[in-house]
Amino acid sequence: MTNKERVAAIRRARRHLQDADGYRPNGTHYREIDKILNALEAEFVLKPKWADIGAVTKGGASLLDMALTHNTTGIPLFPAVDLAWGAGVAMYAPEAVTVDTKDTSSNPGEALYLTGRSGMRYWFAHIDRDYPLGTKFAKGAFLGKTVDTSKGGGPHGHVGVNGEVFLGKGKQFKYGRDGDGPDYTLGAPTVRNQLNAL
Repeated sequence: MTNKERVAAIRRARRHLQDADGYRPNGTHYREIDKILNALEAEFVLKPKWADIGAVTKGGASLLDMALTHNTTGIPLFPAVDLAWGAGVAMYAPEAVTVDTKDTSSNPGEALYLTGRSGMRYWFAHIDRDYPLGTKFAKGAFLGKTVDTSKGGGPHGHVGVNGEVFLGKGKQFKYGRDGDGPDYTLGAPTVRNQLNAL
């Protein structure tokens, strides 16, 4: 039996219980049965592949809970958010990732194309190092530090997010006030809310 079939069976059992003669939802025994069924269902409900994507800065919010604000210049389908403000700010892998493309320099600094375990792709830019193709990082592993630059309002890290694996080929996350800009405006739903809406 698959997890999906187990969840369906638990839900059928709950419906039969609720349809039974004398069912009292607030009765002690019925409340206990509901707790057990709820716990079993939660155990078998599959989390989406993207559910464990985390923060890219120490103590920061998950990348899922950020609203993207602008395009990545010259790289289609990677709307982005700027964060890690200041020179020398450490940036970390939001999930287990692998360097998937070489020659990814940004101006200024270096950049990394990464593919996450979930299938999500990232473009980290304005950092102080590059890595060989195929280099793997665990979730939360150090990737690099932001470089000293005054471009774009001051030193910062740039994280472009490509969600084609979930959104469909050629589709991108909404960003900016209107969903497709203008650049450096707020108003788009968070990455999590966009994925939950699929």
